[in-house]
Amino acid sequence: MKTDTGIDSYLTGLSGGVRYTPVVRYNKVHVYIAPEDIQEAIRYLDMKEVNSGSNVVIFLLENDSYIKDYRVIDDLAVVSPLQIYLDCMQIKGRGEEMADAVLRKEILR
Repeated sequence: MKTDTGIDSYLTGLSGGVRYTPVVRYNKVHVYIAPEDIQEAIRYLDMKEVNSGSNVVIFLLENDSYIKDYRVIDDLAVVSPLQIYLDCMQIKGRGEEMADAVLRKEILR
């Protein structure tokens, strides 16, 4: 998306966490995008808004603190391990497992 539109996006949650340590499977992408870029990203990716059953969750990138120390992994921008940890702790199901794995592998090492 960055190459075609100039829009920055940063993976987080399980979809970002597996880039650091692939311990869980996921079916929902969590991504930070600047508020002013969201509508263009939705159009570019041909997404539609739904009330339930989503497979993409967009978080508003309201300030740069969410992407401090982000990394590029396999040509994808991924938020820092600390931000992954914080975001995964809010995800029901496998989120806590991912948070713990990232904590052990990336933060406490």
